[in-house]
Amino acid sequence: MKWILAASALVAAASAAWADSKPWDRAEQGGAIYAGTIDDWKQSVEIFCPVTGNAMLVVQSPQFRVSMPDDHKYTLTFVTAAGRTDLVATSKDAELNYEVADLNAKITLQRLMQDIGNSKNFTVAVSPFGWKSEFTAEGAAQALTGLLDRC
Repeated sequence: MKWILAASALVAAASAAWADSKPWDRAEQGGAIYAGTIDDWKQSVEIFCPVTGNAMLVVQSPQFRVSMPDDHKYTLTFVTAAGRTDLVATSKDAELNYEVADLNAKITLQRLMQDIGNSKNFTVAVSPFGWKSEFTAEGAAQALTGLLDRC
């Protein structure tokens, strides 16, 4: 009987770690355009094209605020239906930012956006901390189409 109770507690804890995220949406504000998703834990993935400057992919989590000092490099691992993509991002204010500063970075982000759009869900992980979160890709294909064309 004790093992059933322990197994039930483990299942409950595991399901809490895999919060459902909202479907992807797209918005425009002051000439900047973004698309993204957020979960119940306030963890999010956003891709945006500012009015000036380079496109950015931003992963946010409240856990980053206490775990990551600013201006350090971390590897973000995205796992989609198409496979795995690793990006090196810089920490800043509880965010990990991947800036599209050159053609190679733009191609990498475009491929990742396409992979997310072709998936049902995807996982983002930062392995040094054991942090990972699963997000829905519902609506991503539509929200991400043509996003980088304006950058």
